[in-house]
Amino acid sequence: MAYIFANYSYNQNDLDLNRLYANAWDVGFFDDANLTYYGVSYRDIYSVDWYLNGDYASIFGGDRITVDQQLNVTGGTISGYLELFWNGAEYLVSGGMQDMAISAKALFGAAATSSRVDDHALLEQALWGDDEFELSGGDDIAFGYGGNDWMFGFAGHDVLSGGTGDDVLVGGSGNDTINGGPGQDTAAFSGTAGSYTLTLNVAAHPVIADRRTGGDGVDSIIDVEFLSFEREEGLFALSQFNATPQLLGKEFESFIELYIAYFNRAPDAVGLNFWGTAFASGTTFPEIAKLFMDQEETRAIYPNTSSNVDFATSVYHNVLGRVPDQSGLDFWVAVLDSGEQGRDQFILSVLGGVQEGSLDRQYLDNKVDVGAYYAVHKGMSDVGDAAAVMALFDGSQSSIDRAVAAIDADYADAHNPTSGEFLMPIIGVLDNPFA
Repeated sequence: MAYIFANYSYNQNDLDLNRLYANAWDVGFFDDANLTYYGVSYRDIYSVDWYLNGDYASIFGGDRITVDQQLNVTGGTISGYLELFWNGAEYLVSGGMQDMAISAKALFGAAATSSRVDDHALLEQALWGDDEFELSGGDDIAFGYGGNDWMFGFAGHDVLSGGTGDDVLVGGSGNDTINGGPGQDTAAFSGTAGSYTLTLNVAAHPVIADRRTGGDGVDSIIDVEFLSFEREEGLFALSQFNATPQLLGKEFESFIELYIAYFNRAPDAVGLNFWGTAFASGTTFPEIAKLFMDQEETRAIYPNTSSNVDFATSVYHNVLGRVPDQSGLDFWVAVLDSGEQGRDQFILSVLGGVQEGSLDRQYLDNKVDVGAYYAVHKGMSDVGDAAAVMALFDGSQSSIDRAVAAIDADYADAHNPTSGEFLMPIIGVLDNPFA
């Protein structure tokens, strides 16, 4: 396990061992020196003083390092590196590596060439394990390559790439790009979930913003499966919620209709994104409608003792805002009583039977707009508030206005950086009719 640290801005792309070789003005070799740097003892030390728009010193520590008469490295293993720069008064450590294993001869050979390909190949080999990066308070760029890595960006606008393996990436303050790469990766944050807004976007990677002043900033999330928040039990499985931007607008509206039909409320953003991601991953809409029947909320609203008459009447009220005509009610109750259709299939039949251009369609479309405003555009997930705002809707324009005003008030509270809630809006799937 290698340990990489930086006291000043670190850019792994800038690795160029030839800088040392081509600009060296002094080299030294200390055999069996047994010197300690940053708490680690090294048997042998090879040092290079070099000048490139300033004075630098590079110190390589390792074991059984050998050199020829011209101090060219001929063997041994490098296990530590420090780079220092002269600030006009003293040498300061800009950063370094510990606990790696690189062939000293191969490293010296790479430094002797102008190509940086071999430099990066050696670094990749050294970092192909479970490594830890503690980077600077500036803007850093780092790659973990293989292994299960821990990467800490601290302050600055960082680019952290975990590479292969199950990595934990901590951007810290600043606006960071966090790329987990292959594996089961976690982006970790310093606040509780209620301080963050996770925005899903049709045209971009997910972005998570810390609403606290001086918090974690605004980070772009790529190939990350989990989010970790302070004082939260367990991980937020992002990969179960982030595929909804793949859906068509009509598909998205169908899910909102499902929430209306079952629960007579706006969707909660977390639940909506869960089911939308399941659909994008291959679960069919009828399968999801059936799974809705097996939810605690469904069982509370429609207990086993509820009759098919009560169930059908409730669904008609939720979807169409009216009682069913007697002949229609008798037909559907007979179908349900016979077992020809289950309650989930009945809901899909009612939703599918709403005619385009009808008053029923206008009513349901307006109700869908209210639900979308709550969960999609504002990204809220409080189920109690979702039910309360929908209870204000009766199909009239004034009721729409009241529901929108209530959603805006809920959002003002939910957006509070310290006492708010985890927000999960989606951009680009549905137009906002209340913008």
